[in-house]
Parts: sequence; structure tokens; C-alpha cells
Amino acid sequence: MKFQTTKLRSWRSSYSRIVSLHPTYFTTIDPETFSETNRYNFQALTKLSPDTSTPDVFLMEIDKEKYKYKCAHRGMLLTELKRAKFTYEMNYSKISSPNLNLKVFTAEVRVNCKLYL
Repeated sequence: MKFQTTKLRSWRSSYSRIVSLHPTYFTTIDPETFSETNRYNFQALTKLSPDTSTPDVFLMEIDKEKYKYKCAHRGMLLTELKRAKFTYEMNYSKISSPNLNLKVFTAEVRVNCKLYL
């Protein structure tokens, strides 16, 4: 899935980028040359949120670097990025198998449960 965006910068002029989502990473592409300008693993994406003060603008934090982008389809882009990150984490992150446990309530009610670590 691809989205046309504008990378916003305060100290230099803004420029267009295409954000392209893949199963384990996402890229930015220069729309003039169609060359890949950046590639980020979903693990590196630590924050993703809309800028509530400006329509169509969203904020990303990747490896402690902050980025600001504008996209006419901001809601869809954020949804798909979060979905891709979640799918990546479920499929590629190391998740331990559940431990079978027993939870005992104060009324001596016992319930079997699974604990994921």
C-alpha cells in the first residue's frame, strides 16, 4: 500500500515522498525518481500520532528521531501503519508460549487462565 505525503521541515523546504508499506518494514520513495530514500523496520517505529493542531499532519518517531508528514489521507495512512506494525509484531516478534496458571479470587473461586510473557 502506498501513500503520497509531504515531509515537513522547519529549517528547509518541504518535499514530496511516497510512503510504501511492506510486511516487515516501510519505505519512503522520491516520487520524481521513484528511488527509495529511506527504509525503516517496524521495530524502529516508536511513536505514531496525528498532529491535533493541524489537519492532515502526523508525527512519527523512529529511533528517537522525530518526523512530521502531511497526507490528505492521514487517517487511512495511520491506520494502515499501525495495522502493519501490529501484524509485524504478532508474526515476527518473539512471543513466549502461554503458561497455564490458576487464578484464585478472595471468595476461593478458582479460574484457569493463561499468562503471556
